[in-house]
Amino acid sequence: MAHPGFTADQRRRLAKLDVLPEQIERLRNALVEVKRTLPRLPKQVEGKRVALPAPATRDAVQRVLEDVVKHADALARILAKCATQADAAHAKANSVIERAYWMAFPDDDGPWSAHHMLPRLKVLADAARHELEAMPKDQARSRVSLSPIMWIDHALRDGWIRAQGPRKVRVIDGEKVEALPEPYPKEFRPHESETFMEIVAVCYEAAGAQRDFVPTAAIRAYAQGKKRLRDGVPLPGLKVRSSAKRGRRQ
Repeated sequence: MAHPGFTADQRRRLAKLDVLPEQIERLRNALVEVKRTLPRLPKQVEGKRVALPAPATRDAVQRVLEDVVKHADALARILAKCATQADAAHAKANSVIERAYWMAFPDDDGPWSAHHMLPRLKVLADAARHELEAMPKDQARSRVSLSPIMWIDHALRDGWIRAQGPRKVRVIDGEKVEALPEPYPKEFRPHESETFMEIVAVCYEAAGAQRDFVPTAAIRAYAQGKKRLRDGVPLPGLKVRSSAKRGRRQ
């Protein structure tokens, strides 16, 4: 899947909403996940409305993630045996691998190729395992997909933090004290505000949806979920059917 991005017009629209360049860059990085988790939405092609390809089913995604866990773990075990030269065969294989690896990546640091590969394989396997654990077990009911809103929310916050730069440090009574961060603008918080809904609409459009498509139900459910977490209320199973409103509230 090609990496989606913002057009010049979409960047201008985000800038008019006071979205900072650092936030726009984070949102651009999040578009892959937004596009991957989008429901089946219409889009415009040469003035005609056509349907996007159907999203991957939960079972299909689960099989891919299980393969990632299986093969990343298996390769990590083999490389660990090679690195420790567990026996003659692994020692010989290790010499072949090391020679080819360092010819391809002569500027890498570390004592052996496994020094680079094993942590990365662990990250891949752990990421897949985490997603498998988070996947809903029950598909009997159609539910709102909150993942795109979550990625947009996180991207806005991460970009805001990056834009603030390092905090100023003052010495008070011999102790170093960091200055308080700037308050996070309420317009960027996930709720049914004009600004946040317009940001979501631009991100959905960049990911392939029709212009001005606003997933109102998903925004509402995500905002309610965050409020419940803040209030310490257990999250019930979401029963809202996948739906969206076109255009914006007046």
